[in-house]
Amino acid sequence: MDISKITDSKLFIVCAGQTVPYRPETFLYVIDLKLLTVTGGDGGDSDESVPLPIVPTVRLYWSTFNDPALCVLGSKLYIFQGQMHKEPYLDCKEVYTYELSDGASNLTLEKADVHKEGVGMNNPKYFPIAIVTEDGKILVFSSSFDVCSSQWQKRHFELYDPKTQICHNLPNLPEQPIIPQNCSSIDVRSYTFLKKNVFYLSTDDGGVFTLDLKRKPENCVWRRHRFYGGGDIARHRSLVVIDSDICLFPDSAVYIPPDGMDDYLFPSLPRCIPTHDFTYSAITLLNYKQIKDFSVCILQVGASDYVMDPERKYPELIIHAYHTQLPKCKKKLSENRKKKMEEEPSQLTRKIENFELPYTSKLTSFKFRVTEQFVMFSLLSFGKVCNCNRRSKRSRA
Repeated sequence: MDISKITDSKLFIVCAGQTVPYRPETFLYVIDLKLLTVTGGDGGDSDESVPLPIVPTVRLYWSTFNDPALCVLGSKLYIFQGQMHKEPYLDCKEVYTYELSDGASNLTLEKADVHKEGVGMNNPKYFPIAIVTEDGKILVFSSSFDVCSSQWQKRHFELYDPKTQICHNLPNLPEQPIIPQNCSSIDVRSYTFLKKNVFYLSTDDGGVFTLDLKRKPENCVWRRHRFYGGGDIARHRSLVVIDSDICLFPDSAVYIPPDGMDDYLFPSLPRCIPTHDFTYSAITLLNYKQIKDFSVCILQVGASDYVMDPERKYPELIIHAYHTQLPKCKKKLSENRKKKMEEEPSQLTRKIENFELPYTSKLTSFKFRVTEQFVMFSLLSFGKVCNCNRRSKRSRA
């Protein structure tokens, strides 16, 4: 297996937790896959394999940075101040940066350690999420929206330009959905990019939306979709979309035929560990050579949602890397679909059969164990550290 497919990648993992004695924190782990493969730190697939100890690169206490969203662009950490629904008086809109040095480990950041960028965001964000776009900007948005109050009218989506240090307002979701009685908010369920700068978002009330960020911010318009992927995609919290027709989840995949959206195949990743044994799981795209191949990483976090299991006070992080030969994979999926339609023409009687995603191989796995005891531990975000300067050179080539 060609491990070189992933050795130029760095991953960031953002978690929230409460260590003894019950102090809420946000943690950033930066993992250099090149160092792991060079040093032979392969955790393997076996449950008996010894996990590697891991400490956070950076930690932020919520008493200093209120529920922040973190993302990494190049060597710089971006911190977007968050806000809770019940704290409208705080009006937290600050944006901070911190230069991550090689080998940084277990740093506790204070306000004196970070640099305040520009004038910050235009509006506060509730339980915010930050994601880097194809052209090196950062999309910042609330992960929860108050829909029964004036807060709904505030801008929940903004596009931050690191070069100018300015946040540009983006439109809110198209319309206030019909909210069940006694429901005061809707939450973001999943989000990703379908293709270059076309942002996909689904909400827990069944809404499915896309936003084309190639336009100027003032000209961006949300599109509401009746479904995408037969509703199966909207039920997953983490996904990666390749060419708008292969959708990968932490434990499975969906193939949407290019000639229509009424028929699907549901393959799985080879040698995939079921995610139901883990409280949190996520997937991110590592490398993608259009038309040729792609590789992804899956993260699984072994921690309970609210109270840690007495026997698992030290959460484990497991990373699996996969590589797919795209042309052969698509050809095989198309053949499988054609064969299935010939055998069972009616979609109503057609059975869903599990099979592995064709021409996909597992490259490696890494297992880590957090070195601190937690009473709460949750996964907030997971992704590849973007280096947009290198990406722009590659695109010009």
